[in-house]
Amino acid sequence: MQALARALLIGALTTAGFLVVFGSLGTAVTLGLHWLTRAVPWLVLAIGAVLILTGVAVLTGRRIRFRP
Repeated sequence: MQALARALLIGALTTAGFLVVFGSLGTAVTLGLHWLTRAVPWLVLAIGAVLILTGVAVLTGRRIRFRP
């Protein structure tokens, strides 16, 4: 039962995170930051490249460590 509660909490936090990120981005563009729409594809490309490199590193047996 504790695992289910934790999973629901994590799902709710993930949903809230998506709402904050995309809601604020949409609001910013709506309020006049149209230049941001030109920067987003490059940002997405950079994030995608990092994710691909991280995935390849994990598949080759490397351990990804995060330091706070």
